[in-house]
Amino acid sequence: MKIDHYVQGAFREMLWWQDQLSEADVDAVRSTASEAGAECVRAMICAEENASLALLVRPEAERVATLSGLAPRDRHLTLLAAAYIARSGYAWLLAASDSAADPSIDVHPVTMLLRARHAATRFEELRPTLWPFDDGTDPFGEDQAPPA
Repeated sequence: MKIDHYVQGAFREMLWWQDQLSEADVDAVRSTASEAGAECVRAMICAEENASLALLVRPEAERVATLSGLAPRDRHLTLLAAAYIARSGYAWLLAASDSAADPSIDVHPVTMLLRARHAATRFEELRPTLWPFDDGTDPFGEDQAPPA
């Protein structure tokens, strides 16, 4: 399937952004995230003029130069937003690939509908949190189980 090619590329992008965050002072990023709050990061992700999204399409050298030119708070928030975008895209592509919901294959529309439903369910399972580390210190509180 053609979608598998995109899954591999998205995985590489996701790792690049994860590496950038790991190389940053994670405690400082956590502090910035805690101060700014989840709504600030979500607003950056959803903004029409999304600086993080613009960085995603640039060559790595330009990304690094742009990130290094930002104030620490802006760099931290941009890294969190870009990493979330990459992780979400990867999760969606993986869910679609795992479910064979690839429009490049010729199947009956109802079959594709069922595959898409499965992919949507799978994406909900894979959907990342805003905080990209599984370290028990999520400043947004998304790593906590919802109340019963």
